[in-house]
Amino acid sequence: MTLLSNKSLRQSRAVFLAEETTALFESGDFGPAQVVDASAPLQPVKREQPLTVDIVAATSEVVAAGLPKNHGVLIFASSTKPGGGWRNGAVAQEEDVSLHSTWGYQAEQAPAGFYGETQGMGPDTILVADGAWLIHPDQYLMGQPAPAVFVAVAAPNRQAKHVQEQPLNELRDALARRLRTAFDAWHDKGVSTVIAGAIGCGVFRWKGEESAKALKMALESSRWNGRLVLAMP
Repeated sequence: MTLLSNKSLRQSRAVFLAEETTALFESGDFGPAQVVDASAPLQPVKREQPLTVDIVAATSEVVAAGLPKNHGVLIFASSTKPGGGWRNGAVAQEEDVSLHSTWGYQAEQAPAGFYGETQGMGPDTILVADGAWLIHPDQYLMGQPAPAVFVAVAAPNRQAKHVQEQPLNELRDALARRLRTAFDAWHDKGVSTVIAGAIGCGVFRWKGEESAKALKMALESSRWNGRLVLAMP
């Protein structure tokens, strides 16, 4: 039985990480995630160089652990529970990232403006966490601080009745704005490599082609230029 499939082990790991990250936070080794507004309309940006896009068969936290240079990680985030259900053994992308990094704790310490009830639409804000620490899946001790910038984006939940009543183009635009703001944040912080995945797919019921269109719209409107790694487990 692996760690990622055993609920009791996931819960015990969460308790251990919560204790260690609390100590690191209180000593100033890293800070809380910060809220950034994402409501500005999309505006096309002329790109002088093409993006590099790689697709790998792996989870985002495993890919992130293998990158030595400055990089960013896109979190497909819950907008109601910081870090998702990482403390109670839930299994999903954000929870797995939280169990292999300081992300869950940094999200819990974020100021108001991201988490709350939005009838499934998700907030028109993102969360940006600098200096996240990463932990290898086979380890229980934190390593050195990783030069990583974690950014959380919430997609509209297509299972929610209110969301189902909204025009598809407005939902796609909302997701694209949030993704655009994430890439702009990485641009501002000098991040050249970003690890992302199939945001919105799965429990939020976004079709792959619709998520891809939103991602394309975001990249066409962002100042960021670099290498995008799509981790598809």
